Amino acid sequence: MTREAQTWRQKKNRALYQFKVTLRGIHPPIWRRIQVWEDATLAQLHRVLQMVMGWEDYHLHEFRIGRKI
Repeated sequence: MTREAQTWRQKKNRALYQFKVTLRGIHPPIWRRIQVWEDATLAQLHRVLQMVMGWEDYHLHEFRIGRKI
């Protein structure tokens, strides 16, 4: 099997995660539903959020895992 075929096979079996991202302290609520592959990095997630929110990488943000900051 070629390297390209192996890469395709690995990508074919990836899980796709769906998230609902909500901005806090805003009324009415502003939110987006996004989907990212299981192997997406935080840097890639950051770029997706910038695009779906229409931002240009100048908003303050933080990533929370569970309830910890």
